[in-house]
Amino acid sequence: MDFEKEIINILKKEVKGTITLETPQNKEFGDYSFPCFSLAKEYKKNPVEIAKDLVKKLKITKSIKEIKNIGGYVNFFVDKSSNTKNILEEILKKKDKYGMTDIGKNKKALIEHTSINPNASPHVGRARNAIIGDSITRILKFSNYKVEVHYFVNDVGKQIALLVLGCKSKTKFDNLLKIYIKMNKKLEKDPKLEKKVFELLQKLEKGNKKVKDKFKRTVNICIKGQTKLFSELGINYDYFDYESKYLWSKEVTKILNKLKKTKKVFVDEHKRNVLDQSKFKLAMKSPVLVLTRSDGTSLYPLRDITYNLDKIKKADKNIVVLGEDHKLYFLQLKAALSLLKIKAPEVIHYSFILLKKGKMSTRKGNLVMLEDFMKECREKAKKEIIKRHG
Repeated sequence: MDFEKEIINILKKEVKGTITLETPQNKEFGDYSFPCFSLAKEYKKNPVEIAKDLVKKLKITKSIKEIKNIGGYVNFFVDKSSNTKNILEEILKKKDKYGMTDIGKNKKALIEHTSINPNASPHVGRARNAIIGDSITRILKFSNYKVEVHYFVNDVGKQIALLVLGCKSKTKFDNLLKIYIKMNKKLEKDPKLEKKVFELLQKLEKGNKKVKDKFKRTVNICIKGQTKLFSELGINYDYFDYESKYLWSKEVTKILNKLKKTKKVFVDEHKRNVLDQSKFKLAMKSPVLVLTRSDGTSLYPLRDITYNLDKIKKADKNIVVLGEDHKLYFLQLKAALSLLKIKAPEVIHYSFILLKKGKMSTRKGNLVMLEDFMKECREKAKKEIIKRHG
């Protein structure tokens, strides 16, 4: 029940004009008070007399247990127990819809979250993205938005290629982390391995069917394992958007041409297409965004720009959850989109979890696995329940 609204409606029967209530600092003066000083000129009376006259005319209701004047104020004492009863009745009636708003009625929201590399089981640090994203999703749904949850799968990077090199045909999800760490250690000892990684990526970019199938198979093992684990936390996704889609998309070329028309794209000494971002005053020594390699093939930023343009077409409200290490990159992305007269998604950044050896790293194996953390939580909860209830 809105006590303030009810009191204003009561006062409107006796007072003309705008009614403003105050909340007394001293609870002995009631829950709400109406100052009568502004009425003195119109009523040609002392504010104290006006307050006394109003108290005689105003009627007590079920939710207002007392009305009295203190000085030039009309003070109202509300019956909060009636409000508690009304709230409980409303909760029982509306159940899990109690408190829901219509802010998002007839509106669509798209949120992209999690989007971790498909190279291993997630660790607790990266799980923060999913948990924050899912919390926002639930709030949006509770606000009556029609919500789409997207997971952008970075399935064509160097890290994925390294994993693909190390994977056998029947690799299981539980083995991916060990393989990934092992391959990174090999790379540190043998820099020549990096050449094989880039050769594999070049084959993928040229559309080699066998290589494409191998990438797809490895990535799918990882995505299925990751989503199964997140589903145990009640976190689910509507769409999986693959970066590889934009490797062979004509839209990427169209976006590059549109950016070239802004006169902000130049070809550097390495024959790469580069976006000049000096006018945006970003906190970087060399304010540029590299869009393509020397052979013209797109790099992640250009594919990401295209992906964001696709997302923006689908919803009234766009949100993305990113780690704090993406703050500068997101500003670069936002700047690039502004050149195309496109508003960037709303961004929510989160901080990293630090261990004794520093921030978590899948590559180095310095991490706490989400699966292990969940298992430990269950075991501790079970022990506590047995301890308390036998």
